[in-house]
Amino acid sequence: MDLAETKRNEAIRRKKTQETEQLKEELRRKEQLKAVEANKREKLEDAKAKERVKQKIREQQEAKRAAAEREKAQREGRPLPDAVAVAAPVEQQKKITANHSESRLQLRLPTGQQPLIKTFRADATLFEVAIAVQEERGISTNSLVPGDYVGRDTLADVMGGK
Repeated sequence: MDLAETKRNEAIRRKKTQETEQLKEELRRKEQLKAVEANKREKLEDAKAKERVKQKIREQQEAKRAAAEREKAQREGRPLPDAVAVAAPVEQQKKITANHSESRLQLRLPTGQQPLIKTFRADATLFEVAIAVQEERGISTNSLVPGDYVGRDTLADVMGGK
């Protein structure tokens, strides 16, 4: 009877050990699946974060481009582009041909005042510029005569400056 009982106990022990091993293996598989799932989730979150950063960069670039466009339009005296046109993608916008009928000059005068910023016709002469400076700031232009200053490099030469 002892031998039969020992065999039964041994069979029970083996079965118990086998079940324990199966449970451990199942637990390992579940942990591996969780790790794989966590990696997938992390990669997906990283991809989403990367896309958000890229989108933010695109928005910032678009905002800078729109601000530069508005500033340029304001400098050139054109009406400001409306919000719909600014929001439109670049490939849908029509090509704008350059209009060089005006020139914007910033003149730093020898009097130490703020620079004079004025827009002139593109074909305006240096004489017209000097007259505009005289009218605007009251600086003498030393009785300019049209054509007397051909070949001079600077407005200071025309105005009798240093």
